[in-house]
Amino acid sequence: MTVTIGSVARRLMRARWKLAGVCLLLPVVLTGCPPQPQPLKQIVLQPTMVGGSYHSYFTQSWECNVPLPGQGAFLNGTAPAHLNPNEIYAGYEDLTTQGAQPLPCVINEQTLYRGHVQFDVSMFAHVSGANLAFKMDGSENTTNGPPELPPNSYATVMGMSTGLINGPNGPYFWPYDSDTSMPACGPLSCGGDITTQVNAWASGQHVNWGLIFAGPIITSPNNLPSDSKAQLTWYGSFTLTVVYDPKLNPNAPQ
Repeated sequence: MTVTIGSVARRLMRARWKLAGVCLLLPVVLTGCPPQPQPLKQIVLQPTMVGGSYHSYFTQSWECNVPLPGQGAFLNGTAPAHLNPNEIYAGYEDLTTQGAQPLPCVINEQTLYRGHVQFDVSMFAHVSGANLAFKMDGSENTTNGPPELPPNSYATVMGMSTGLINGPNGPYFWPYDSDTSMPACGPLSCGGDITTQVNAWASGQHVNWGLIFAGPIITSPNNLPSDSKAQLTWYGSFTLTVVYDPKLNPNAPQ
């Protein structure tokens, strides 16, 4: 058999390519496949605290100071709006009451309502997403009036609670900061992204006192209206859906 220089060269080249292929495969065999990114996880949280508070303001005409029977003292004509368990309210109610002639004692009253919702997010260090969802349970546009069908969402502000303040009936939630617009509401349900708020709580940048729902009136005017109008909404069924990376949140479900 005759072996030429060219054929020897070709055989050497094929041997080199085979050896190179083995060398390329060795690191994969020795080290295994590269690590795959761990998928994000999701959890739905229920609130740890749900409730509401109210402030009442009133003015009265000079006739109320005349010492006639039934006058000279403020008598509230209606109790605060009813609130069911696991429900909040937000909005206002106006009320005007008028005494008898010849010196009618006129009392104008306005009650502001705010809701408070809190979730425990202490298991997280940083979340990828957080969506708040809730429903409208009802609304009214007249003080103690019939429910609106369908209900309207009258709250205009959602803020981060700054903690409890003291009142005549004990501590309650009212002030807030870092306020944003109220989450959008459909025919019955509402929802919005609160990733920024949850990460502020999780990182300790803001103490987690929960969320405050307020508006459309934030501070009552000096001259209270003489009517029985209202813009008050009841909200319930709160949930918080959190999306997170398990590697960054070792205390969350893995």
